[in-house]
Amino acid sequence: MNILLNLNPLITRAARLAVIVVISGFALSVLPSCKKEDPAVKYARLMETARKYIAEDKLEEAKITLYSAVDLRPDQAGTYFELGEVLVRLKQYPKAAESFLAALNADPNHKEARLHLATLYLLGKEWEQADSHTRKLLETDPKNTAALILKASIARGQGRLDETFSILENVLKTEPNN
Repeated sequence: MNILLNLNPLITRAARLAVIVVISGFALSVLPSCKKEDPAVKYARLMETARKYIAEDKLEEAKITLYSAVDLRPDQAGTYFELGEVLVRLKQYPKAAESFLAALNADPNHKEARLHLATLYLLGKEWEQADSHTRKLLETDPKNTAALILKASIARGQGRLDETFSILENVLKTEPNN
C-alpha cells in the first residue's frame, strides 16, 4: 500500500483510493477465510477438532484447541471440564484445577468437575478444599460411590482411621460390586 501512496504526485487521491478499494475487494474474494465464521459453527468445529486430537492422543494440540473454544464460549462448563481432563493427562495439575474451578463457576452443579477438583485437592493434601467439594457432592448425591471413597481417602489422609473404615464398610454394604 505504501508504494501506491508514494507514486507520482500527479495521481490524485481519488485514484489512489479507487485502486485500494479494487485491491481490497480482490483480496476478499480470493481469500474466503477472511470472512467471519459464525461463532456457533466455529465453536462446534473447535470442539470436534479437540475431541479428534484427544482420541489421537495429541494432547498439546487438544489443549490449544480447547483454550480457543474457551475463549470463544467462556460460558460452557463442559469445555472447561474437557480442558481440565486434558491438563490432568499432561500432568499440569494447577492449570487443571483452575479449569475445573472455571467449569464450576459456569455450572456449580457440574458433578464430574467437582469430583475431579476434589481429587486434585486430595492429591495435593489440601484437606479442607477436598473435603468442602466432597461434601457439596454428597449434599446433592449422598450415594455417590466415588465421592464416598474420596471422603474416606480424605479421612485417611487426616489420620481418622475409624471414620475411614466406617465409610468404606457402608460403601461395601450398599454397593457390594464396587
